[in-house]
Amino acid sequence: MRRSSKSARLGVMCHSIARSAVKDCRYRKRSWRAAIVVAFFAVAGMANSAETPPLLSPEQMDASEIQLALQKLNVLGRVLYIAAHPDDENTNLMSFWANGSLYDSAYLSVTRGDGGQNLLGPELGERLGVIRTEELLDARRIDHGRQFFTRAIDFGFSKTADETLRIWDHDKILADVVWVVRNFRPDVMVTRFSPEDEKTHGHHTASAILATEAFSAAADPKRFPDQLAFVKPWQATRLVWNTSPFFFTNRNLPFDPTGLTVLEAGGYNSLLGKAYTEIAAASISMHKSQGVGGLPRRNDLAFPERHLGLVTASRETVPDALINAWGELTREGFDLDAVLSIARCIAMTRPSQGSWNLVRLFRSSIPPIPLRLCLSCSIYGRR
Repeated sequence: MRRSSKSARLGVMCHSIARSAVKDCRYRKRSWRAAIVVAFFAVAGMANSAETPPLLSPEQMDASEIQLALQKLNVLGRVLYIAAHPDDENTNLMSFWANGSLYDSAYLSVTRGDGGQNLLGPELGERLGVIRTEELLDARRIDHGRQFFTRAIDFGFSKTADETLRIWDHDKILADVVWVVRNFRPDVMVTRFSPEDEKTHGHHTASAILATEAFSAAADPKRFPDQLAFVKPWQATRLVWNTSPFFFTNRNLPFDPTGLTVLEAGGYNSLLGKAYTEIAAASISMHKSQGVGGLPRRNDLAFPERHLGLVTASRETVPDALINAWGELTREGFDLDAVLSIARCIAMTRPSQGSWNLVRLFRSSIPPIPLRLCLSCSIYGRR
């Protein structure tokens, strides 16, 4: 049957409209896709150009912090503080070591605090562990320390260290602590708790027991030999307990300071414009989910230390020259004075354009030197 010219024209018109509709639909889809792509890159560009950089970005350092990092290049000492939970760390000592003594300081929290309570919200368990992990990282950004963890789970209150180590799997968590020691290579290891205390949280005593065992195990190539494909055995020089009169008076025991070494951790840092106690108060106040905080104050603080007897007294005395041995150790490969002079100029003129890379260059290009720095010369004193 033959169609009329009118019906043919109508068919062509309908076909054209249909094709236009298809084209329009395809165009709209392409337009939406293009809009989404543009919006994505716009958001990314805004994120990269925002005034507040990511928390771990080196650009966040101001000129005084860059200058502090440059000063720390001349100091070789490293100290590792070990305890059980977030907020167990002594931030007064962390602040003083990292900013006053200029030591490379770190805190090893055996757990992430996921077994505690949450003052701020409903998150518990693993979610709370994530929150408290970030709180610890925030605290270290303030006191300029480093942060480490193990795989141990905070399963709540434990009455004994034996129970804790059984639930944690003693050998697995000891391997984690040894791994941190072999990687970080501290000269001095400090425990917050006593390895012999049976009247406190089992996690606390267990953390000190693990630290004591790791002190020797990290130096033994027969212990956890699978790690030696990536790290070398490491023997720290000293292991001490950061004790306090509280540990004795709270148990109705007399506090006898005989044989203890007192560390003065107060003072004012003119470069940062803060007292170490002020830095410490801001650092401990990051533990918001626990309601922990400190008031800024400017006064001297004394912390007693008890030596745990794992090295002989003859090893506690080291010539002062070893503490400042950086120049001698690098003079064959670096003109340190010239490099530091360039770095200071950068810090004064364009602190965000290169000086952090220079600091990072020093940290990465020169491997940790197996120098047994005994901090008794400058921190703990002789017994």
